[in-house]
Amino acid sequence: MADRTTSMRGARVGVGLAVLGALAACAPPPEITVAGSGTGEASVELIYPPSDVGIPLTQEGVGPNAELYLDLLVVVSVDGLEYVPPVPDPEDVEGQGHYHFNVNGAYVDAPPAKFYEYRSDEGEFKEGDRVQISVTLASNTHQDLDQFTDWIDVIEFDVLAPDPGSILP
Repeated sequence: MADRTTSMRGARVGVGLAVLGALAACAPPPEITVAGSGTGEASVELIYPPSDVGIPLTQEGVGPNAELYLDLLVVVSVDGLEYVPPVPDPEDVEGQGHYHFNVNGAYVDAPPAKFYEYRSDEGEFKEGDRVQISVTLASNTHQDLDQFTDWIDVIEFDVLAPDPGSILP
């Protein structure tokens, strides 16, 4: 029995080494081009939250002093553009940029990452409100990159009552 186990292990090690050798022999991935190089098209997409899914308000406290606000995580995909978080006194570099986060058509922020935690002002939204979130591509100097077809993405959702099981103290 020991001879069979030893030979099985040896066979697995041999197969593993063969696979590693094959992977090492693969060609490197193709070079990725960025927008502005003349070969790419920049785009932005709201990955999360999904559109047309109701999002409940967050409630802190109970009674008349309870605070109600919208608290949600937003995830964005930026393709064909080197993502550069906003900085003070930026230099405009072709092929670089970031996105602007907007709620109901109003600018809110230029997030430093491809995810953003948005918290509305207390009382800004109520159950039944319809909310529109948009993200727009912008250059390092905050100019809209509206020359690209997919420079903006928009989702809409209804605001729901707070989930009674998730009320914060």
